[in-house]
Amino acid sequence: MSGFRLLFHPAIRRDLRKLPKQTAIYLVQEVFPAIAEDPFRGVRLSGELKDLWKVVAHHGGVSYRIVYEPDTRARTIFVLSVGARGGFYERLRRRVG
Repeated sequence: MSGFRLLFHPAIRRDLRKLPKQTAIYLVQEVFPAIAEDPFRGVRLSGELKDLWKVVAHHGGVSYRIVYEPDTRARTIFVLSVGARGGFYERLRRRVG
């Protein structure tokens, strides 16, 4: 199975800058490529966010969420938000409108 192309919400750059540098590097070099290879390895969200998926990555003793929307027709993944659990879903809801 060939991978999907990753697209990023404009705020992802800001999300990554808020993380420890080594964590951001880990997510960009390890986790994002794994999501691109198989976006359905994550967990589908529910309720008003039911079209979105998440992967939880652990680094430096902290759990980070990456939420994205896969599009199988276009073979793209739109990464919407990255961050630690605290307040994550409230920020995500504001971001997706």
